[in-house]
Amino acid sequence: MSKCLAGAEIAVVIPALNEYDGVGLTIGEALRSLPSSRVVVIDGRSRDGTAEVATKWGAAVLSQNGRGKGSALREGLEYLSEISPGPSWLVFCDADYSYPLGSSPTMLELLAGDPSVGMVVGDRFSRFGLWNYFGDRYLFGNLVLRWMHRLLNGVRLEDPLSGLRVLRYEAVKGLELESEGFDIEAELNCHLLARGWRILEVPIARRKRIGRKKLKVKDGFTILRRMLKHRFGRGV
Repeated sequence: MSKCLAGAEIAVVIPALNEYDGVGLTIGEALRSLPSSRVVVIDGRSRDGTAEVATKWGAAVLSQNGRGKGSALREGLEYLSEISPGPSWLVFCDADYSYPLGSSPTMLELLAGDPSVGMVVGDRFSRFGLWNYFGDRYLFGNLVLRWMHRLLNGVRLEDPLSGLRVLRYEAVKGLELESEGFDIEAELNCHLLARGWRILEVPIARRKRIGRKKLKVKDGFTILRRMLKHRFGRGV
């Protein structure tokens, strides 16, 4: 890791709900990739032993008060804001082992090397052709939302809803996030762009998740509503 990151506090924030099989692998990869990082798991009152596995792997485990991914990340940020010294860099990642945290050091280097960049996103789809999206309704929905994100925000991101992202803590400090669910990524994009930060992407490998998928088709409409709300105002 470069000199600009040496000694910097890095926090890896992992929301988890019934991810017994994937959370340990995710934490392990985080600790191998970022050995000096603080790993925080926000457990959404799992019933399968997720919290116990996370504790055994050395993560700090918070019991989530609210429900949903957005609520979990917000509570994680609140927890980190009370720690002194606070983190300089944040890594957000899902607990299902679908995102390669081995890519996070490269993402951090890119972020640290350019003070205008507030967030670096792991791009799962840059190598996809258009035909790749039509055999899976979730991939197709992701494609539609990507087009809407470009239309509404004017920023070309290949994977605006990726769950692996590295952030400058300064860029999100004090943000009043509203999202409760899977619209949190869209909200983060909108807020950082509104604050004048650049968002970059790094191609990453796409792995099959471990465990049951939580995302539902109806969540796509929540994500779209979030984009529209930030584009046209709170009354949308």
